[in-house]
Amino acid sequence: MSWYKIYRFPLLVIISWVIFFLFLFLNLKNATVISLARKDIHIQKKSSGTYGKFSFTLNISDVQKKNDYSRSFKNFCLSNLFFNLEKIEKADSIYLAISADQFSVIKQNKRLYYITDHRPNTLEKIAQIISYTINNQTLYLAIPLVLTFVFCADEFKKDYGYINNLHKKLSNTSYVLIGIFILLITIY
Repeated sequence: MSWYKIYRFPLLVIISWVIFFLFLFLNLKNATVISLARKDIHIQKKSSGTYGKFSFTLNISDVQKKNDYSRSFKNFCLSNLFFNLEKIEKADSIYLAISADQFSVIKQNKRLYYITDHRPNTLEKIAQIISYTINNQTLYLAIPLVLTFVFCADEFKKDYGYINNLHKKLSNTSYVLIGIFILLITIY
């Protein structure tokens, strides 16, 4: 039973990171970049109910009303360093990374991973997909994190007794990884 006590916390932290990277990989794989002329689309920014005054939703639709693209953004986060709505509105053409939303009843609704006024480089693509994953799939990312806190509540107590040096080292590494994960969700 001591192996369970030693490896439970690190394994749940690793599962949280694996789920994050799985969503990131799937979003990168599903993203298709398209280019549209600015005159052929309508861009609408509105307050979002997701985070209240701390977020907004960007809705983009083409002139023929065949496709709708939408995404939630947080107002105060690092991912907005790559997003400039004013430049996008003034651009002649825009680039969208989209994917069909398999869960939508209306098949014309597409997931909007990101929007730019120029063809994005690899770093921008990855940063925008991380932003999409954190902003729009937070619930899926939070489930393993919450389970980690529930099943490993003892590890967060001040007077927690470690079994051996390996247990202490693994727990300390797990604290750092879970802290980075929470920080990433918070500021990104």
